[in-house]
Amino acid sequence: MIAHVEAGLRSFDRSMPEEVNRILTDHVSDLLFVTRRAGFQNLRNEGISLDKIHFVGNTMIDSLLNFKEKAEASTILEQLALVRQAGKNGAANSVTRYALLTLHRPSNVDNQDIF
Repeated sequence: MIAHVEAGLRSFDRSMPEEVNRILTDHVSDLLFVTRRAGFQNLRNEGISLDKIHFVGNTMIDSLLNFKEKAEASTILEQLALVRQAGKNGAANSVTRYALLTLHRPSNVDNQDIF
């Protein structure tokens, strides 16, 4: 039995190996767990049988909520000096503005002329 979590997601860019893998995996899977209504519709448009498709909600939000308490207890912001210490007036510590960026798609990072 093969199950695919986050089934039906599509970029519609078949030049990306990830997109080809998504489509192939969906078509050989016995259970397809979709996280978005668009994923459900994509699978139906590709002729996937309704009895294989199961809407399970947003796994990323579920993961975020599951680890929220651990993230709030983390000291990483202090370790990276991203927390301003409270002043003498009793104000609470505040987090310095910062951005986190992850890049992993070859089309985004492999060409030095565009990256």
